[in-house]
Amino acid sequence: MNWSQKSPDYYAEEAFLFSKEILLGEKAYLKYDQKEKDHYDRQLAYVFLEDGTFFNAKLLKKGYAFKYTVLPNINYIDLYSELIQKARSQRKGLWNKIIDYKEELPVISFSEADQYLKERVIVKGKIVSSHETENVVFLNFDDDFWQTLSIVIFSFNLNRFDYNPVDYLLEKEIKVIGKITLYEGRPQIIVEAPYQILINDTS
Repeated sequence: MNWSQKSPDYYAEEAFLFSKEILLGEKAYLKYDQKEKDHYDRQLAYVFLEDGTFFNAKLLKKGYAFKYTVLPNINYIDLYSELIQKARSQRKGLWNKIIDYKEELPVISFSEADQYLKERVIVKGKIVSSHETENVVFLNFDDDFWQTLSIVIFSFNLNRFDYNPVDYLLEKEIKVIGKITLYEGRPQIIVEAPYQILINDTS
């Protein structure tokens, strides 16, 4: 929700209100996996209501959340991936971000990126190559990736994806939303969350 700066993330307010509507006044049970807290000292739990409703799954099904895996907690990882794929294909909640913003932001080709430095845009194109290092995933729209726009995903954000971007996005037509910056003279968009990418969109 980013309370301190009063600038909630995309769909955070809707997710908050939905959670409040479902959970407030209800008895809930927490089920733990192997690890009960993350390195920020936050509790890691699966939330079940008294009637058996699996609240974590309900959030994903409605498009109010994306996967955030903290190893070794993987008890429901297959279910999570299945629900996310369905919500994404139906453009529910978070997965509708690019469509929501397409009237507000320029929709450009990757080859135009250097004309929109420091601007938020929606870039469309086909991923023709990908590369992964220890710390970064690079998704490229052109074989001449040293001169053209690349999508950058840092490895510490990969636990938010229900797929491996290096393999899954290769040869796919995508749209990506983000701010164009320069790194060593070439344009890039840093993707921190999977809903910044819309796959095989024809709208």
